[in-house]
Amino acid sequence: MTIELGALVLAGIVWAITWWLGYKKEDVAWRRGAQVLLLILAVVGALVGLEAYQRKVTMDLVPMQLEREWSALQDTAIAGIEVEVLSPNGMLAPGILELAKGVKFSVQGLALFPSPNGSEAGEIDFASAFSLEHVKEASRVGYSLAQVQTSKKGDAKTIEHFDAINCIASHTNALLISKRPTFAKDVQGSCSVAIALPVSNELYLRNIAAATTVNMSVKLPKDQSCLGICNPPFLFSVKAIMRGGSTLVPTMIELSPQVLRQFPSAISSDDTTREYSLTGAHLMEVVKSQFLQSYGHRERESFAFTKGLFTDVYMRLTKATVTLTFIDVVWTTDNNPTEKSLLEAIPPSARETAEAFRTPEWCGFGEASSSRNGSSEKALCWNRFAIFGPSAGS
Repeated sequence: MTIELGALVLAGIVWAITWWLGYKKEDVAWRRGAQVLLLILAVVGALVGLEAYQRKVTMDLVPMQLEREWSALQDTAIAGIEVEVLSPNGMLAPGILELAKGVKFSVQGLALFPSPNGSEAGEIDFASAFSLEHVKEASRVGYSLAQVQTSKKGDAKTIEHFDAINCIASHTNALLISKRPTFAKDVQGSCSVAIALPVSNELYLRNIAAATTVNMSVKLPKDQSCLGICNPPFLFSVKAIMRGGSTLVPTMIELSPQVLRQFPSAISSDDTTREYSLTGAHLMEVVKSQFLQSYGHRERESFAFTKGLFTDVYMRLTKATVTLTFIDVVWTTDNNPTEKSLLEAIPPSARETAEAFRTPEWCGFGEASSSRNGSSEKALCWNRFAIFGPSAGS
């Protein structure tokens, strides 16, 4: 027990004794009632103060823990690269795979993954990475769920306003959509497609930090449009998947300048080609800053909430050991999804008995993950839920 907490407990004991003596002397009924109300308010205030104290003590240690974690990541090998095209809160035309055809990512002087001819390649061509054959093997594919306000005139309905558009993605979605006869058409309407790529054996974040230029070139079709909130309309993400992390929720570091920069470095005269460039050192400075700000790419408010005394007590009281069978991990941009919406992203045969368990969210989308500008805007994060079903023997 710290000195501050001990002093608080002693002050509480002294106050409780004083209250009891005053209560015993009071003869008027309404004044005794007021004394009881005062006691209740004091207890609630003390609990809130204790919660705030516990959070402060715990959160004061977090920056040092994150600094150590970041330092360790510099010498942790990159296990793979995940490229993703994402429309987090809108519906694009043309589809996201068409938009991806004009995107190229490169790290100057650094081989990222082995090319087919045996040489080491430093460029990722999204057109090749997101070919239909590769999409059939996607890590995950997402679809949009929209909440809208509508009006009706006669038999015609009109969308007046989009309250929210969220993306729900999973590996199951990728498997199911790949089996459809209309696969090529349906996947264009997806809100997210993520592809895993192999990397060279010896690739570290420090190698990227030493690069002269990290560049992403984005060539967009002239007639592209977005329906919905569209803030941002699309993101072309390149994530380093760090070795040694959890297989369910791996440690991921965003490397895409298009995601990390708020504005392009250069724009062509016809506004169709945009260059996003950062030096390797500056890119890592931005990534580190946001890594620390978001508590290791976690959403700030929910992370702080888990560090309180009440959460710790609740978790201890509700802890149980069960045997379950893993089904899938569902990723959603909705920070408060319904269980029904999550279970629709797993195989239909497993939905009736499946359970969803929240895992640490990932908020590494640059400024989009730091947005706190008003009630209509929230931080863009991948909220991840591990889906389990009963074990075979239960």
